[in-house]
Order: sequence, then C-alpha cells, then structure tokens
Amino acid sequence: MTEHKLEILLDVAETGNMSETGRKFYISPSSVSQIITGMEKQYGILLFDRSKQPLTLTPSGLRLCSYARQILSLYREMESSLGAGQGRSFRLGSSFSIASTFISPCILEFQKEAGSEIEIDLTINHHDKLQQQLLSYELDLAAMPLPANENPLLTSIPLFRDPVSLCCHVSHPFANRSCVQLSELVDQKITVPPRSSNIREAFEQVIRKNGVVLEQVFTSNGQAAIKDLVLRNQTISLLSLILTQENIRQGQLAMVKLEGFNYEREFGFLYRKDTNISPQLERFIRFCLEKRGQIVDPKYLL
Repeated sequence: MTEHKLEILLDVAETGNMSETGRKFYISPSSVSQIITGMEKQYGILLFDRSKQPLTLTPSGLRLCSYARQILSLYREMESSLGAGQGRSFRLGSSFSIASTFISPCILEFQKEAGSEIEIDLTINHHDKLQQQLLSYELDLAAMPLPANENPLLTSIPLFRDPVSLCCHVSHPFANRSCVQLSELVDQKITVPPRSSNIREAFEQVIRKNGVVLEQVFTSNGQAAIKDLVLRNQTISLLSLILTQENIRQGQLAMVKLEGFNYEREFGFLYRKDTNISPQLERFIRFCLEKRGQIVDPKYLL
C-alpha cells in the first residue's frame, strides 16, 4: 500500500467518481478502478457500493479511509520531522465567522515575518465540519468557536470572547440608544441567520420567553451577507463584535444592547491531542496569541 494509492482512495471517497479522480491524478478511470479493486482483493473487503452514483463507501471502506487519513498525516509529520519538509507547511482550518476578520490578517502578517519558508493550507468551513476534519486527520489546527462539550480527543487554546448585540446603521433611530426593549422590535425589519444558527436559537428563546411577536423577520445565510444589508440601512440584526468592529470604528454601524439578550461565543484553536506540533505550527499559534490584542478589544481576550 503506497501513499499514492491511499490518496487516490480518499479522493474517490470524496468525489464518488473514478473519472474525476483520474483527471486529478492524470491517470485513466480504469487505472483508478484497478487500484481500488486491488485494495479490495488485498484485504478481502468491498470498499464502495458501485450500484449507486456517486459511489458510496461501505462500512469497511469508511474504516480503511479513517486509517488512510491517519497514515498520511503521520507520513507528513515524519517528513517534516526528518527534514523533507522541515515542518514548513501545515493544514489550518477556520470557521467562516473569523476567517476574514482574524485568521486572514494573522496569516498575512505571519507570512510577512516568516517569509516564504512556511506554507499554510487554509480550509474555511462550518465549525461542525472543522471538528470532523480534525478528528479524521484532515487538519492540523482549527480556529473556531470552542464547543460547549469538550471532545476528549481534542485540545483547546482559548483566544477571545465575541459578544453578539443588536446592530443597526448609524442613521437608524436605535443608533444613539444604550438599550432597546424587545417590544420595540415588533414593527422593525430584522434579519436573522438560518434556523441552524446558535445565535438565532438564542434570540428566539428570548422572544418566546417574553411573548413578543415580530412582524417583519427575514432570514439570510451568513453574517457577512446580513452585515451588508445593515450597512445599507435596509434592516437591523444581531451581529458579532468581531465582524462589525471595523465598521463601528469607521462610524458606519452601531451596536446596541438588546434587553434580555446576552449571547457571546468563545473562539480558540483546536487540535488533536496526538498531533505532533511542529515548530512552525507552534510558532504560528504563538504569533496569533500575541497578535489577537491588536485585532480584538483586549477586554475580550481569554
């Protein structure tokens, strides 16, 4: 079993299409099929259900893919440790909420300082998916909201708190207020995240508890899209401080306390406890810890 074959297996598992994998690896679909069939014969198992398109993994295929990710991860660590890569690359994940506001600025500054010697492979995804990628050895480190229930296989490094408040355009009547009552939202156009959002769930709990019925509630995917609507004074919303702080500094947006609504997230780094932290990855973590006070209000640091 070679590294190349394991990479092909994982790509077929991801795409569900041998032709697509063949194009990526510059080999024919029949060659991909032969590699997969060879693995099946070697272990006496069926890896894919070929009766469906796209191809789906069997339980045995899922187990082999889990081992393959661990093997490839260890192989990369070995190369770094023994000098082939000299620890100069790592795989970083970031949740959407802090990718542009915290992680990207940190990467740019870090690479200016480190030069071209360090390569960072950045993946931006939902926090649930990032945690899965960590556990399946697809990422070395992830910056994301820290989960309420700690996973015993993961280690966390706290970064900062990110409070969520009512946000409006500076020309909105709420902008100069210190606090807004829930009842005052009744005739306001308010845009909220999808139902899968923890922010929306917390907001709806407060609304139900206080018996407030809102007449103009709209839904939009992603806080960045909602912020754009608020910047055009087309709506008000519940937005996080890290997303809006630059607009607040520029006098474009205002954050106002909403009666009865107290919600904040804690962001940090997560990595597997069995990860061999390379010197360069450790250097990046240390850099972000030092940099965070320049990006986030120091009173919110953890």
